[in-house]
Amino acid sequence: MAPLVVIGTREPDGGYDLAPKHMAMPIGWENYFGFVCTPRHHTYQNVLREQAFTVSFPRPEQVVLASLSAAPRCEEDAKPALAALPILPASVVDGVFCAMPIFTWNVN
Repeated sequence: MAPLVVIGTREPDGGYDLAPKHMAMPIGWENYFGFVCTPRHHTYQNVLREQAFTVSFPRPEQVVLASLSAAPRCEEDAKPALAALPILPASVVDGVFCAMPIFTWNVN
């Protein structure tokens, strides 16, 4: 079974997009990673243009939070639901990671 990942890409306007993918995996021992995406998606077009992307691996308890990245685009071609996702800047490429917070419970 392939893991759920969130792929981060840079949009033409300089903003960032996050999109869930489940057919994703490292390829070989070098810096190669593959995921399945249709050419109709912004993710595909952004990777082709920028030649870079980030990969975030949500933990099982964070799948619902990660699913916000699957929200449809609105009339302005934006994904407003992404504003609810915490992000961290990437340090090697121009991109962001989905910063999945760790949920803890205090028991008295």
